[in-house]
Amino acid sequence: MELSPLSVILLLISLFGAERAEEQYYPYLSVHPNLPQIFSGQTVTLTCFYPGKTVTEWTYVWYSGDTKNHSSDENYYTITDIKTHQSLNYRCCCYYKYAEGHSGCSADVILTVIERPRASLILAPTGQIFSGETVTFTCDIKRLTDTQWRYSWYKDDGDNSVYSSNEKKQYSVSVEESDSGKYTCRGQRRSDSQRSEISNAVTLTVSAEAQVVLSVSPQSWLTEGDSVTLSCEVRGSSTGWTFSWYRDHDELLSEISRGSGGSYTLSPAALHHTGVYMCRAERGDSAYHTQYSNPQPLWITAASPPASLIIIPSRSQHFTNDSLSLSCEGQSNSTGWRVRRYTHSERVSDCVSGQGSVTGSTCNISSLSSSHTGVYWCESESGGGSNPINITVHNGAVILDSPYHPVTEGDSLTLHCLYHHTKPSNLTADFYKDGLLPLTQTTGEMTIRTVSKSDEGLYHCKLPEGGESPQSWISVRGVSTSGAPLSAFSLLSSLMAASPYLLVSIVLGVKCCRAGAQSRTQTGEDQSQYEDKEEEESHESRVSSDCKNTEIVDSSPLSFLSQLVSQSVSQYWVSMEFSPLSVILLLISLFGAERAEAQNYPYLSVQPHGPQIFSGETVTLTCVLPGQIVTDWRYHWYSNNIHLNSSDKHDYIIPNIKTHQSLNYRCCWYYKYSGRHSGCSDDVILTVIERPGATLILAPTGQIFSGETVTLTCDIKGLTDTQWRYSWYKDDGENPVYSSDWEKHSVSVRESDSGKYTCRGQRRSDSQRSEISDAVTLTVSALPRATLTVEPDSTVFTGESVTLRCEIDTLDGWTYQWKKQNNQHGWSAVSQSVYYKLNRDTLTIRGDAVVNGDQYSCRGERHIRPNSSQYSNSVTLSVTALPRATLTVEPDSTVFTGESVTLKCEIQFYSDWRYQWYKGSSRTAVSQSQLNTFTFISSAADQGQYWCRGERANRPTSSQESNRVDLSVKSETPKPELTSSFKGAALIGNPVTLYCELDQSAGWRFYWSKHTQTPESETTTETHSYTIRSVSVSDGGQYWCRAGRGNPVYYTQYCDALWVNVIENPKATVSIKPDNQVFSGETVTLRCDIQEGGDTQWRYSWCKDDRENSVYSSDEKKQYSVSVRESDSGKYTCRGQRRSDSQKSEISDAVTLTVSAEAQAVLSVSPQSWLTEGDSVTLSCEVRGSSTGWTFSWYRDNNEFLSDSSRGSGGPYTLSPAALHHTGVYMCRAERGEPAHHTQYSNPQPLWITATSPPASLIISPSRSQHFTNDSLSLSCEGQSNSTGWRVRRYTHSESVSDCVSGWGSVTGSTCNISSLSSSHTGVYWCESESGGSSNPINITVHNGAVILDSPVHPVTEGDSLTLHCLYHHTKPSNLTADFYKDGSFLQNQTTGEMAIHTVSKSDEGLYHCKLPEGGESPQSWVSVRVSTGSAAESSLSLVGVCVGVSLTLVFIIVLILRWFYKTNKDEAADTSSDVTYSIISKKKDKTRGKEIMVESSQTETMYSKHQTDKATEKVGVNTDTVYSQNTEVIFLDSIFF
Repeated sequence: MELSPLSVILLLISLFGAERAEEQYYPYLSVHPNLPQIFSGQTVTLTCFYPGKTVTEWTYVWYSGDTKNHSSDENYYTITDIKTHQSLNYRCCCYYKYAEGHSGCSADVILTVIERPRASLILAPTGQIFSGETVTFTCDIKRLTDTQWRYSWYKDDGDNSVYSSNEKKQYSVSVEESDSGKYTCRGQRRSDSQRSEISNAVTLTVSAEAQVVLSVSPQSWLTEGDSVTLSCEVRGSSTGWTFSWYRDHDELLSEISRGSGGSYTLSPAALHHTGVYMCRAERGDSAYHTQYSNPQPLWITAASPPASLIIIPSRSQHFTNDSLSLSCEGQSNSTGWRVRRYTHSERVSDCVSGQGSVTGSTCNISSLSSSHTGVYWCESESGGGSNPINITVHNGAVILDSPYHPVTEGDSLTLHCLYHHTKPSNLTADFYKDGLLPLTQTTGEMTIRTVSKSDEGLYHCKLPEGGESPQSWISVRGVSTSGAPLSAFSLLSSLMAASPYLLVSIVLGVKCCRAGAQSRTQTGEDQSQYEDKEEEESHESRVSSDCKNTEIVDSSPLSFLSQLVSQSVSQYWVSMEFSPLSVILLLISLFGAERAEAQNYPYLSVQPHGPQIFSGETVTLTCVLPGQIVTDWRYHWYSNNIHLNSSDKHDYIIPNIKTHQSLNYRCCWYYKYSGRHSGCSDDVILTVIERPGATLILAPTGQIFSGETVTLTCDIKGLTDTQWRYSWYKDDGENPVYSSDWEKHSVSVRESDSGKYTCRGQRRSDSQRSEISDAVTLTVSALPRATLTVEPDSTVFTGESVTLRCEIDTLDGWTYQWKKQNNQHGWSAVSQSVYYKLNRDTLTIRGDAVVNGDQYSCRGERHIRPNSSQYSNSVTLSVTALPRATLTVEPDSTVFTGESVTLKCEIQFYSDWRYQWYKGSSRTAVSQSQLNTFTFISSAADQGQYWCRGERANRPTSSQESNRVDLSVKSETPKPELTSSFKGAALIGNPVTLYCELDQSAGWRFYWSKHTQTPESETTTETHSYTIRSVSVSDGGQYWCRAGRGNPVYYTQYCDALWVNVIENPKATVSIKPDNQVFSGETVTLRCDIQEGGDTQWRYSWCKDDRENSVYSSDEKKQYSVSVRESDSGKYTCRGQRRSDSQKSEISDAVTLTVSAEAQAVLSVSPQSWLTEGDSVTLSCEVRGSSTGWTFSWYRDNNEFLSDSSRGSGGPYTLSPAALHHTGVYMCRAERGEPAHHTQYSNPQPLWITATSPPASLIISPSRSQHFTNDSLSLSCEGQSNSTGWRVRRYTHSESVSDCVSGWGSVTGSTCNISSLSSSHTGVYWCESESGGSSNPINITVHNGAVILDSPVHPVTEGDSLTLHCLYHHTKPSNLTADFYKDGSFLQNQTTGEMAIHTVSKSDEGLYHCKLPEGGESPQSWVSVRVSTGSAAESSLSLVGVCVGVSLTLVFIIVLILRWFYKTNKDEAADTSSDVTYSIISKKKDKTRGKEIMVESSQTETMYSKHQTDKATEKVGVNTDTVYSQNTEVIFLDSIFF
């Protein structure tokens, strides 16, 4: 086949294109997350993409290595919780679903899975943290060191981090107590956002501010030479603290102590260590300081202080109101001594500050008080001080007289117990040491003959009579063996006390010297001494000896003695015989003396102590004599063997030392009291160099701007091997603003840091300081501030663009940065985009990117200092929507053809609008006008949707489009429908509303016609309703309505006619049950009745006191029951409302309901409460204020129920005849209603019945009814029947019924004894047996007055005599005259004090009492008269006889009259046929037989008997209960009577 060159070229091109097309559709694999390293636990998604293919047409197979893992129709494969062993090569292969065959695989993708690194949280400092400390959280992630992490810290397992950092793994914060909690951290890899494991939780506990506690050991009162340790401890914490020590508030002592409890030790303590100490602690890089500790005073007493405080009276304890004198006596050249004191309240104060008056160096306190208790001392202007003295002022009666200075060992001590008041004749006192009782002394004093160190302690005393002194500390000072002068005599005494051998050696030496002296000639010089002036100038030391003219080169006293003895021995060894033992002893003693001297050898100390001393320093040379009293010596000072000074002070001060004073210095001392030279110290070399100068270098130079970092370099030339601590000062301030061990200090400065700076160094080895540098002025200027303006500078309207301009007035070369902040995000940079256009100093924001509330700010940057400006003021964009147009249509919505339509376009803001109206979606206005209304006559073509908008020349140039309004146009004229508010007839007085219903839009007015459709008489309303407020009969008839709107008015058709029918309105009636007068708590039923025919259903309402709101309503029930209170009183009405149409009945007339307080039953008795057996008595129960519907219940003796059947206004309960067993206390109560309402129980009413022959008698001794108080009374029961167990009982108004055993008497058998009567014993007494039998009751009155009536306790029998006595409580007068009264009326006056009734009758019964003219009146007593048994029987028989005789006579007379009457009637009946006789007969039923019988009566039903003589006819007329009968019934009556 022949191929042309063109064909070959085309073929090659097509093959090449096919190959390229094939490459374009090769599948590939993507990984999410696409990371070089994936942490284990992540979810990895592999997605297979086949470019140009439809995903759902393929089946995907997934391989790891050569292993098939998964096959799916989905093009992704998810590996959840991936592990490190899944670090493999992955690929995917695609197979076409609808044809066989493999279509290709992707290239391998390697997944590298590593273990997820774990974070570790470290908290520093550890342990207890305090509020205000800086805590550093370090989040450490060990693995992946080259990974950049973003660290986040969390609190209490919260989801939101408390802090995050892009770079720093440390987070430092000053914490408060609220920051306590459990903290964790984790990292998030910044490259791919994978997160580490969260760290372990670390608990941070933040306590309140750290508190430092300072303590002292062993005690705060010390003797010079003792050791004392102050311990400072941070309560609750023990880690990383550095402690600083202060004395007297401001003197910094040390800051090198670290650890759980910093200690500060004074050993040996000296007098100048006295003071008030405090400490505080700090820790952390930016040091956190605690508060200062509690103050801790230290009081040190010296053996020889420079001054003494003399106290008068000389004791440590004093009584209040005593006077006290304190004087300072100086023992040195110090001047200006003053008395000072320390108290816990005032701390340190002077005498002149108010504690006393000052005269010279004496402080006088005229009247001591407990506030003067404290420590007192003397102090000079130069700082010298006396020993402190503790003074206690006691407000009690006893104090301890003890010395206020330390006592020396070996001395005696006497303590006195002083009594504030007059000293008792024999004062016995108990003395205590350290709280223990060591001794009791009858003399009031205690003596310790020889004081030792063990006697030191706290002493106080007590007096047995009462009173205890405060405690006082007694200090014991040891005997100083090292402080004695080294004279020959004292040395000899010391050696003799120390060693017998040394004594022997000295004696031998002395003998040797004397022997030598006798063998040579006296040269005339007894002894060479130092002459003060000559020796001070010649610098020589010579000692002449009586023993030998040999120069002793050693100036030590002991060396001198040793040489003396050795020379004597060597020269006269031959002349004196020494035994070997003597020689040995002599050598031993000399060796011991030399060792003792070596231990106390003096030395010279230098302050400041350093190899080099700077010129200008003050150098203090101190001559230290170990074990010696400083004031016993005189000191001489030499430099390079040149005498400088002599003084009693052991220190020599060289102020402002110069370099030429670089010399050798030593001191020599002489004992004051002998002038003997005692030795010199070794030479001390002082090397004085020029004080190095400091130079302050400031970098950078020139103008400094706020926020820049400035480095201050303090350069000290020379002394390169010296370690300095550098301090920088500002404006000549005393305190450094920065301190550092490095010579450079960098700080970010502000404008407030401007000033003059200097620096100096302090040598760390000995605190010597360099010269201060020259001042360098640092001027910090504020960074130039950018100014941001906005255009337009007023409110921006939606859609308008905004231009921001950034300006910086100073410097040049600025470029500008922009940032913005919105409500959802923080500040972010703004860069060039389609929304933002940057043009050097302007930023233009496109209209659709202008957002209300966005804030913008700018700053300038440049390549030279200052590199940036301050950010400008922020500008907040305020975007306001364009004014919105509002379109309204009148009439609203649907209109009718021919109606006038008005479209109104309103824009609330701005003016000068031009209005445009649009229809539908057309953007062409149908009308434009300066007016906001558009009116036209509607037609069918006008139907559609309308809207409007406004335009104007100024901003804003347009409004928003208005709402859309649909206009509907109809062609037919509408017809309304007329309805009434009632479906049926209207009740007179109710409102009737007519409704003209028109199913069209608003804007109509309505026109109403009655009877005829005449436009002239129409009534117009703005609404579609017409209301007749109170309808009457004349309002009935036909009604029409129509509607109209617009101008001219467009009318609808008339509606169909509606007939309104008006009828009479029924009236309601209200009633109240049980009564209009009720009591609180009773149930009252209000009933509403409406008399109306028909089956009308009513809703009933009750109103009170003419109020509009009902108190109760019911849909069905016409009665309403309620439990009432007094507040429910008032006038009640009711009415009904017809449930069918809500028409109301007429309101009822008002009924008054009166609710009183709780009902009270009142019980009364008639005729009286004291009765004789056989009498009648009636108890009446009445409810006070009410008389209707009550039922009464009767009770006796509280619980015995008697009856509840009596009803009416006053329920009676009658006992007739009364018997002895009726005696008791009666009560009643009433109830009524359903449910029953009960009154309270009535007042108790006792009934006392006396019998003729009771089963027992109560015998009273004395036998009278009245008794005086405090008399005794005996009451005995004597039974006359078989009843057993008689007991005396009584009734009083206070206790009711009680027994003798209940406490008012004592019982012996059946006798009750009352040993002392009182008025509370007044009452009724009787005897009662176990079976219920009782004696007659006896009324006993106990009178508290002077007069009583002696009257019988039992009833008096008619016919007997009675004598009443008027008794006087006191001695009976010689002539006792008494007035006697009965029932309140005067009877007679008796001079004998008694009244006699010789024959008692029933009329003598009554209440008796008596009076004495001298004063005094007895109570009343009831005297009961009992009818005689014999006379009563005779009277009864005679009465029966009389009655029988009279009855027979009456019967005979009646029979005669009846017979005569019968005969007369019979004769008259023959003459007159129509005469009628009526006889009244009572018809009652016989309950036993159930028949009716006739009896004469005038009650209930009446029967009339008619006797008529009518021979022609018989007639019986019946009407109700009247019976008319013939002659036969009259005959029946005759038969009854005869």
